[in-house]
Amino acid sequence: MGRGSGRGADIRPGPALTDHMPFLMTREEAVPLKEAARRSGLSVDTIRRLHKRHGIGRQMAPRSPIEVSFLALLMLQHGDLAALELLRNGQRENERVSRYLALM
Repeated sequence: MGRGSGRGADIRPGPALTDHMPFLMTREEAVPLKEAARRSGLSVDTIRRLHKRHGIGRQMAPRSPIEVSFLALLMLQHGDLAALELLRNGQRENERVSRYLALM
């Protein structure tokens, strides 16, 4: 998986951002793009693309800061789209999701 420059790090194509159910995040897991980049080793541009493609964040209004779910970002880095869907559906107690919570 690409690091830094973001090349090759788009994981897999997904539906447009508007096709996703809103992603509910705890305060601990919602991080600004720059912090997500620092913690994940991915570029800000790559994380912005992942947010648009997979709907892993929130932005209150156009031009306002984007926060992403670091938990969801970890799942994408591991290619675990099944865990991502479980998280999106609020199934945080599911073993597939809870193992990522331990990485936070």
